[in-house]
Amino acid sequence: MKKILFRTHGDRKTGLGHLMRCISLAHAFCETGPVAIIFLVNREAVPFVQQARFLTKTAESFGKEDMFQIFLKKPDLILVDSYTTDDTYLEETGKIAKTAIFDDNNDIYRHPDVDAVINGNIHAKSLRYSVPANRRTLFFTGPEYLVMKPEYWDKQEYTGKREGILMTTGGSDPCNVMPNLVKTLSALKIKKRVVIGPMYSRSQRDDIRRNADDTVEILSKPGSLKSPIGQSVLVITASGSTVYEVLTMKRRPLIFQVGEDQRLLAAELERLGVQSIGSYPDISWDALPAIVEKMLSKCPAITGLWNLFDGQGARRTARGLMELIGND
Repeated sequence: MKKILFRTHGDRKTGLGHLMRCISLAHAFCETGPVAIIFLVNREAVPFVQQARFLTKTAESFGKEDMFQIFLKKPDLILVDSYTTDDTYLEETGKIAKTAIFDDNNDIYRHPDVDAVINGNIHAKSLRYSVPANRRTLFFTGPEYLVMKPEYWDKQEYTGKREGILMTTGGSDPCNVMPNLVKTLSALKIKKRVVIGPMYSRSQRDDIRRNADDTVEILSKPGSLKSPIGQSVLVITASGSTVYEVLTMKRRPLIFQVGEDQRLLAAELERLGVQSIGSYPDISWDALPAIVEKMLSKCPAITGLWNLFDGQGARRTARGLMELIGND
């Protein structure tokens, strides 16, 4: 039985994107046959891994402490997903086992000395990864390797009623965007679904509820966004993993950017016809109500983007990585 160790994290500041895609990939590994899955994460992330029923160990930082824990586990594959590691860290994991990384923008490592690079983003194939010349690195890049949550693997078209908008910032809201979204759109008498992520602060939750009227449905810590996305005409979302869920459901996103790590994806989405309201702190708040009204009255299809995603990226990536560690 092969042993796979995920080294990642999730918290209020960085959100849950890294953690959740690792959990999704872990589920895909379980479909390939008997495997042992171990997560090494920070304490804040532990409940999410435990809810997914995977073995969980803790390490608050990436360094000597967690490297020793990794060594003791003797994994066949180490999968690293973090913006806080570096080339030296990967050199050390490579001494223990085959190593794969998630790398969204090719801006973390100079020369990643790894066995596999995973990047399912739509801009992935335009990035030029510089790996050591003597290293045979596998690249799982492009939308066909997009790791999505299991509920999107077997696509089913939503055929129910669609109305209004869905608003989400992901698992956390470090820039306090959601309270401002609710206030800014309060005058629009349309159906609004507001997602309160599991790492929202109490003050953010209270602020949202104070400004919510009878047009607002609050979705607190939903297990999945698939149904709310399907029920909506338009989804206002950060330029992160949720955008792909929206596109997979054949809905129109209206995006904003809250971090430098989202810059390349936001730019590519805009190039392909997705409208943006800007990058924090320069979000176009004054123009937002008119933009939403216009998009609700005329929300054209973006077929080229919708057809890029079949939901099978996690399964393809898991099978490819199992072949990698199965050839020892």
